Amino acid sequence: MFTETSVHDLSSTGEQEAHSLRYNRLSKNRTLEQHQESLNLQFIQDRFAIFFEQWAPFFPVFHEPTAFRTYREFVNGSGNTKNKHTLAQIYLIVDIAGQSCQSPDLQQHSICKKKWQEALNAIAFDKDVLTLQGLTLAILCCIISGDDHQIGYYKHIAIDLSNYLGLHKKQGDIRLDCLTNETRKRIFWTLYTLDCFSASRLKTPMLLKDTEITIDYPGDIDGEQITQHGYLNTPSWKPSRISCALALFRVTRVLAKALNERYSDVDEFTFERMTAIEGELDAWLIQIPRHLELEFIHDKCPQDVENSRPWLLVGQASTLNC
Repeated sequence: MFTETSVHDLSSTGEQEAHSLRYNRLSKNRTLEQHQESLNLQFIQDRFAIFFEQWAPFFPVFHEPTAFRTYREFVNGSGNTKNKHTLAQIYLIVDIAGQSCQSPDLQQHSICKKKWQEALNAIAFDKDVLTLQGLTLAILCCIISGDDHQIGYYKHIAIDLSNYLGLHKKQGDIRLDCLTNETRKRIFWTLYTLDCFSASRLKTPMLLKDTEITIDYPGDIDGEQITQHGYLNTPSWKPSRISCALALFRVTRVLAKALNERYSDVDEFTFERMTAIEGELDAWLIQIPRHLELEFIHDKCPQDVENSRPWLLVGQASTLNC
């Protein structure tokens, strides 16, 4: 026979064991979920390389040496960082690169999308350039995936932040170091390009207004040649990677004029305005650097065209529905 006390003790012990079993089960489930939601570091490395080979030359949101340093720190820590900006940027880079692969790993990219959205949404309303970098990448990612609702959501936040930071204006009396100044220009003109592409896709006016833009284009020099104190010497014979972006920025401004005409108060296009826009496109083609011209051999593309800058330039515009 159990005394009242012993029954109470047994009950207490049973509750403790049940609690312990329940805790162990939950702990195992969490471990399993974490394992299932972790990304293979080799997978991340491969996609990271694809992004900087195929996407970064046209959308230079990052200073590449800084981005690679952040990436190495991320990998050395096995991805265990609590920095939301780093998490958002790394997983956005991986997601963007993966979506452009012929055979994307859908499970890995589902995990990736969840991770960058969680990180970015936690910092989306922070007022700094790091946040704007993440938002700009998110717009690009959503354009590629065709997520029209998210395009509009992130674009409005990004352009509000860009205006707040004054990226569309010359800095005047505000003295910025060379690296900061160049990075701001590259982020702004990438955002401008994505605003144009997404407006064309969504059949809406652009949010950025050309009449309010006074900032000039970035310098035709790659990121590793830019420091806080100035520009390093570059080989004159070697075309810069950012020349791809500069060509894209310039033609985007012409396309933006066509969009603005479409949504202006004027009832219809006039022949003169259309002719002027066509003339600007012709001028852009004439001025495009030689290494970005798409050459044909006997009316056929060369065999290695898929990895060439000209082909990628055409491909980016096609992919983004411009």
